Amino acid sequence: MRGAPSKATWNRVCTMAAAELKTVDQHDRRAHTPHHLSEIDGLRGVAVLAVLLNHYFSDFFASGFLGVDIFFVISGFVITKNLRQASYTSWTQYLSTFYARRIKRLLPALLFCVVITSVLFVELTTRPSPDVFKTGGSALVGLSNIFLFRRSTDYFSLDASLNPFTHTWSLGVEEQFYLVFPILLALTGYVQIRNLNRNKSLFALAAITGLSFFSYLVVHSISENAAFYLIPNRMWELGIGCLSYLAFEQGKRLPRIKSISILSLILISLIFVAPNTYQVITTIACVLLTAQLLLSIANDDIAKRVLTNKCLVSAGICSYSLYLWHWSILVLSRWTIGAETLIGSLFCLILVFAMTAFSYFYIERPFRYAAWTKSNFRTIFLGLAVAVIFGAADSIWAPEYGMGYNDTLSRIFDIKPVEALEEIECHGTEKTKQFKNPLEHCLGAVRTQARPNVLYLIGDSHAAQFVYMIRKSIENLPYSLRNMEGVDFPMGLIIGNSSDEKTLSYIAENSQAGDYVVIAFHRGILNDVRDKHIEGSGDVFINQKTTNFITDISPFVKTIEAKGIRIIFVRDTPLMKVVSTSSTCALIVLDSLSKGQS
Repeated sequence: MRGAPSKATWNRVCTMAAAELKTVDQHDRRAHTPHHLSEIDGLRGVAVLAVLLNHYFSDFFASGFLGVDIFFVISGFVITKNLRQASYTSWTQYLSTFYARRIKRLLPALLFCVVITSVLFVELTTRPSPDVFKTGGSALVGLSNIFLFRRSTDYFSLDASLNPFTHTWSLGVEEQFYLVFPILLALTGYVQIRNLNRNKSLFALAAITGLSFFSYLVVHSISENAAFYLIPNRMWELGIGCLSYLAFEQGKRLPRIKSISILSLILISLIFVAPNTYQVITTIACVLLTAQLLLSIANDDIAKRVLTNKCLVSAGICSYSLYLWHWSILVLSRWTIGAETLIGSLFCLILVFAMTAFSYFYIERPFRYAAWTKSNFRTIFLGLAVAVIFGAADSIWAPEYGMGYNDTLSRIFDIKPVEALEEIECHGTEKTKQFKNPLEHCLGAVRTQARPNVLYLIGDSHAAQFVYMIRKSIENLPYSLRNMEGVDFPMGLIIGNSSDEKTLSYIAENSQAGDYVVIAFHRGILNDVRDKHIEGSGDVFINQKTTNFITDISPFVKTIEAKGIRIIFVRDTPLMKVVSTSSTCALIVLDSLSKGQS
């Protein structure tokens, strides 16, 4: 058996890769971004590899997601650099040139990833959430961060881990930044445009950055999702990058303390492996250390030698395609073959690097430097039209095709397909709002001599898991099942607004002695952060959400118990590490049974 590749072999591979990657339209780079800094590519490589390692090996790189924050600082730095190093004859030329380049830079690779991933999800997965496709469609028009926020999707939740486009939230932040930043930079006098005679206003840029930072701190204490996803609370990171370049340009580097740059790089690396418990502190530290690194690095530094390493530079040059594909492939594997083992992860990584290479060399690079049209305005119009058309297709039509019980993988691997079950009619607001009177339709009971009693089932998706089992179990009992899940209960009680709780009021009014009320919901929503579970050894205390729920449901419990009705609270349905309606679950069960495991 041959041994592992030697260091010399890896160096040759990285040298060849870097040489090939650096053939990217050098003339264009010289014309528009002179004085290219290779260490920036290396830092991009560090950032994208940190994100990748966090997603594939989160137990060891718990805070690797902060690589995205490094990207934000780099974006502010590089965009400021590019705009400062060019001159324009008019506002029209300035803005049209900038936006045309941004569209050519971002759209082709993103469109390729979204379309291919959506097609694979339609063909290979079983009943993915429509939000999967809607997130992809939103990403194409730069709004996925807002979509995920409006859906209250916690970046660290199970829902996010099964959405192949969750990671595009950062692209939404950057694209929204690009809408306003070039105008802001010009108005503050930092772009050379003919007939624009303004004094440079560093104060305005610093003030906006400071206000955004303050907003981040305040909003994080109110809504972590808002602080995470929305541009007003992320602008400060890009602003730090902008201010760092302006200081860099003026030669106002940090005092040359020996090895300060390599120390910054080491500290950034240590943050990646730190627990993500103190996210605010680690985020601020990562951003400031990145700015410090950019301002302290010099030609004779160890840090520069590390960051200009050929492998890191190669990863940085194709970091955009790598970022797009690493997550989409990981999530697709969770729905199909699984990637929770070392072998599964390594197999996925092989696919990731293959798709990254294809995307970079055949999609991203050619389209970025090709002349799409004869003018920037036509390029902008074409890009926006394509983004809107494909975004609409992914948001409107793709969910319809993806809602079937797909048995493609079952047939390929000759395993038991997912059993097609009838729709749960009264699960979720989208389904119940079609009824004129949802409460009457879903919970109204027709009491007969054979079935004089009712079993009411309410809650969220955890309650919905019991619908089929309860129907089967009460076939020969004098009960009918009436259920409604995921509408107003239990969130109305948890947020302390019991006046909006109509489900419990209806049951209290219409139930009779001998009935049952079964309540089941995911208790993770009672946590301060949904799905951020408490370790077995952790301290448990009653928080405000739990207090609200207990206080508001107590009158209901007393009312129905007084009527001779029994109430049953069901603990959470056990959660798998990854939950999806995949036929591979049957394969795993059969494999366990064949080995005599229970």
